[in-house]
Amino acid sequence: MEVMGMRTHGETLGRRAEQISLDWESARAWAFRTLTRERLAYLALGISTLSVTGLILLSLHRAVERSTLVSALPF
Repeated sequence: MEVMGMRTHGETLGRRAEQISLDWESARAWAFRTLTRERLAYLALGISTLSVTGLILLSLHRAVERSTLVSALPF
């Protein structure tokens, strides 16, 4: 790979790009070995559950923020 003249803190950026590429390939190989269809389904279900829960909590927060609360307490 030909390295261009761009440098930062004495390190050539081209060499760092090669390391990122190697890291990406190893992460991709790990994902193919580890993530089965069943695990992907559980992961998707978990992410969607957390997303819906977050949206519900955000909606409740906004509703309470905008509503007028009338106190029924004696003090």
